[in-house]
Amino acid sequence: MANPQKEYIEDGYIKLSRKIFNSKTFSNLNGIQKLITIYLILMANHKDNEWWDGYQKKFINIKRGSFITSIEHIRIKINDRLVTTKKIRTCVKLLKKMQFLAIERASRYSLITIIKYDLYQSDESYRARQRARQGQDKGKIRAINNNGNNVKNGKNEDIKSKEFFDKNSVVYQLTIYLEGKIKENKLYLPEDFPEYDKILYISRKIEVVGSTIKFMVRLENKTNEFIHDLTLLFSNPDFLKLRPEKSNQKYTEVKDFAPESVQIFKWNLNISKNENDSSDNSIRKGHRIGEIRLLIRYKDGFGIERELDKFLDVLV
Repeated sequence: MANPQKEYIEDGYIKLSRKIFNSKTFSNLNGIQKLITIYLILMANHKDNEWWDGYQKKFINIKRGSFITSIEHIRIKINDRLVTTKKIRTCVKLLKKMQFLAIERASRYSLITIIKYDLYQSDESYRARQRARQGQDKGKIRAINNNGNNVKNGKNEDIKSKEFFDKNSVVYQLTIYLEGKIKENKLYLPEDFPEYDKILYISRKIEVVGSTIKFMVRLENKTNEFIHDLTLLFSNPDFLKLRPEKSNQKYTEVKDFAPESVQIFKWNLNISKNENDSSDNSIRKGHRIGEIRLLIRYKDGFGIERELDKFLDVLV
């Protein structure tokens, strides 16, 4: 009979010391901040590496225990509606004050370093303790054998385990929550999110004067990073005629879209009139004009190319 194939876990792991229960840092964090902190440890490089800065066209040295990121990127990684951008920013500031991490900010990214990463992620930090405990284990075995009362009465309970698995404790609830997140094992990109969670927030406004439609689109960069090489292609239905003298160009380029800023694009359109048609071409209330297409391409703060292809229904 063949042995079943052994399953392997990819993408590595981190060490999480039980000392965390007595940590002054962790004891002063709430549940969401604890979750964010563990994610930051998971995101750190386990060995020295290099990262290509596409904007400055050079390699950046990233040491073990450090990583390139942004508040928005952390939010996307965690992917939980309770973990907002504001809560992540507050947590990172708090961890910096506690000297848990250090931050070096550049114009388009942040370099975060977990200060004691080597201490808690090094095998050597745990080996000395393991050797010391080997002698203690022999004494514990003798103590267990002498624990006659509990064995006879069937009450050989591990008090520490009972406390640890108390379902009302924060530690238990956080452990179950993290286990669920790890099992998901997915990387969520902005395209997987609802419209309001995307990097670019799109809103539109329509004004009608007679037979003229004033169509406005507002793009908001919701992140604290620059968006690069944004291009916008505007396409209107055939029966709507664009008035170039009062409109943005159909193809628009924005080299650098600043953090937490807004870009507004406007187009004026008229309903095309047949030469033989003498009817009133003014637009009536409740009239469905059709669909206007917006094709938006850009590079996010990490140089990753994104694309949004939107068909916006025009209803007066």
